[in-house]
Amino acid sequence: MALRSAVCAALVDRKDFIEPFIGSGIEEYVCEMQKPSTWGGEPELSMASIVLLCKIVVFEPVIEAKVISLSKTSEYCLVEDAKDDDLESIHVLFSGGMHYDALITMP
Repeated sequence: MALRSAVCAALVDRKDFIEPFIGSGIEEYVCEMQKPSTWGGEPELSMASIVLLCKIVVFEPVIEAKVISLSKTSEYCLVEDAKDDDLESIHVLFSGGMHYDALITMP
């Protein structure tokens, strides 16, 4: 819950940046996001990159000729004054049209 609270606080702090993307008032939106049963999306991934001081990279599955591969579709990094090489990355899989799962990269 600490991460959810920090992301919600970041949403409020960056109200002017976020409101055009959410389609409702920030107060109502954050009230809904504070519920453990509410799933986050792109605005929350953007704010999580700030809270966690990292890049968040989104992949989606691609199926071609019965072979499943992953395609990088989005990257969120709103950490101020950070260079790409200086940041850790968190990789997530967007599947099913509405759900993110953590991906673990193997060496």
